[in-house]
Amino acid sequence: MMFYVFNTIINKFFDKKVENDLLITNDKDLMWVEYMNYIGKIVSHIKWGKGTIVNQNDDKIHVQFVNLDEEKVFKVPDCFKQFLHILDDKIRLLSVLENHGFEGFHHYTDFKNFLKIFEHKKLYSRAEAESKKVLINDAAQKTIIDKTPQSIKDKVRFYYMENTPTLCRNMGIRHVDDFAQDDYGAHMPIPVLLLFKKELLLEKDVNVSSGGCGSFLTKITSSFEEALLYDWDEIFRREPIRNVTDAERKVIRNKRNAEFLFPKAVGLDSLKAVVFRSEADKKHAEFILGKNNLFRVDLNKFMTQYYEKSERNFLKDYRVVEHGENKEVELEFYKSPMNYNHIIKQYFSDGHIEAKTIGHLCSDSYFIRFSYNERDDFDRVEYLLNNEVSAIWR
Repeated sequence: MMFYVFNTIINKFFDKKVENDLLITNDKDLMWVEYMNYIGKIVSHIKWGKGTIVNQNDDKIHVQFVNLDEEKVFKVPDCFKQFLHILDDKIRLLSVLENHGFEGFHHYTDFKNFLKIFEHKKLYSRAEAESKKVLINDAAQKTIIDKTPQSIKDKVRFYYMENTPTLCRNMGIRHVDDFAQDDYGAHMPIPVLLLFKKELLLEKDVNVSSGGCGSFLTKITSSFEEALLYDWDEIFRREPIRNVTDAERKVIRNKRNAEFLFPKAVGLDSLKAVVFRSEADKKHAEFILGKNNLFRVDLNKFMTQYYEKSERNFLKDYRVVEHGENKEVELEFYKSPMNYNHIIKQYFSDGHIEAKTIGHLCSDSYFIRFSYNERDDFDRVEYLLNNEVSAIWR
């Protein structure tokens, strides 16, 4: 055993740098040097999932997988290059996250992008999405994203929970005055949350950040031992920030923007739920994609406190009732629909479109009611709030 370890070190030595008399390497085979005794270590296999190393002898280890009756035998160090990944620190980190109420990895995107993601059955990194031309609505602030390293743009980016400081600036449909007063530039009119399974943490080549990846304050690491030292209490805290200096506030806000980074693309087989802000958004998705057991509504995932304080609005729900040849529609909003543009578009089978603006709104009402006549060649109706399609029906 010791002869094997010594030769491993000698064979690798001249390709690595030495710091403080320690060999620094990321190669999986030298993990065998660090962990002379592997018995009891938790590992993940690309096919058989999670297991525990129950025995080792010479250059072989025996693994008992959770879903298999018999043990599997692997040759080291090759198995760590091809099949197995040690999960000890990842499991510890997952436990830390779960102790903070972690539900899964949160990716927020605009409704238009969401439809493209479902079409391609993958959530792409920014770089991949741009190259494949599937980034329909870019919700990032240009001045920030232009300074973001390409290595970050090559990753799929997730938050650990809802209501991060960045999201509070982006989400919701603005009225005209809000655009005029705000040069922030980022806008996610109809946000959708893609909630991915916790098990993404156990995949290889993932990174963990201590804050927003566009900030110089942030550390980004692939070492889960290092990630365990992050300020997870603050990362998950969502109480108002009070009685601190501007510098302290900046540090706190950055921590709450902490991210999980996944290489290139994530398949939708890892998707846990699709969360909509309102019943209207869910109905909109079902009209286009059909019903889906993953779809659910949870307004608490979408910055409700910020909506209350800002001039942002959205359609909560809508109801269509038939009365002979006429249809009556009731639109219900999160807050007063005054100071917004409201357009109804009727589409016909011959390609003809009729559009009309809804006016004469009541300032103290959160509802709009109207009726229209349905022709024989009628195809569908769209309702647009400030030019954003917010409802669709037949």
